[in-house]
Amino acid sequence: MKGWIKLHRSIQDHWLYQERRVFSRYEAWLDMLMMVNHQNTKFVFGNDLIEVKRGQKITSIRQLCDRWGWSNTKVNGFLKLLEDDGMIAVNSDTKKTLITVVKYGFYQGHDDTETTEKHRDYDADTTRKHTNNNVKELKKSSYTPQFNEFWSVYPRKISKTDAAKAWNTLIKSGTSIDEIITATRNYATECQGKEMQFIKHAATFLKNDRWKDYLEIDKQSTYRAKKTDPRDKEIQFQKWLQQGRNPDEFDWGDS
Repeated sequence: MKGWIKLHRSIQDHWLYQERRVFSRYEAWLDMLMMVNHQNTKFVFGNDLIEVKRGQKITSIRQLCDRWGWSNTKVNGFLKLLEDDGMIAVNSDTKKTLITVVKYGFYQGHDDTETTEKHRDYDADTTRKHTNNNVKELKKSSYTPQFNEFWSVYPRKISKTDAAKAWNTLIKSGTSIDEIITATRNYATECQGKEMQFIKHAATFLKNDRWKDYLEIDKQSTYRAKKTDPRDKEIQFQKWLQQGRNPDEFDWGDS
């Protein structure tokens, strides 16, 4: 079978991807493709301004061990295998390891500037139409006090009109408002310390009974047991690097 697909990074938010597991080499390669930058960025590293280009990622062997569930030896061997095959380039110093995916553009397609601009214009126009339709649907009614309470608790304040539509559908089905608010508070507690991009949109949280995952799970506990998100440590590690500190001194805790 020939051809290719574009795989959005949001796949990493899916419950199948988030399953705690030991990665295969194939999974680790796909993870690396999603891990690297999709555009050039700059950030302060100690007293230096570092540019990380498209297709690059600053990381450490220890971080990859924790991310993939591998030993130090296995990670080093895998990186060397990819490097020997011309798939990546690895540059390390005492403070950081820079991984570059060779021919990164090959995996992302070859859209020229004009085509990319057309895609952006189309996406923007579609978004405007979608937003206008939502506004019209909610124009005749204001947000209820109960929804406002939910919104004040929910940890990600984005797409309020979509959230209100999902809320209204849920309430019309006879769902308990108290249970929704309880689940929302539990989810907000779990999301403390997470980057905003890893928190569900409110409408997504309310649809398909996803909110029920955050009700009490047994008679002993009101709050759902907090699950360890393997990316929490990665987020802390990136902040550690941005402070110009030695990645080998980062405390990963128990893994």
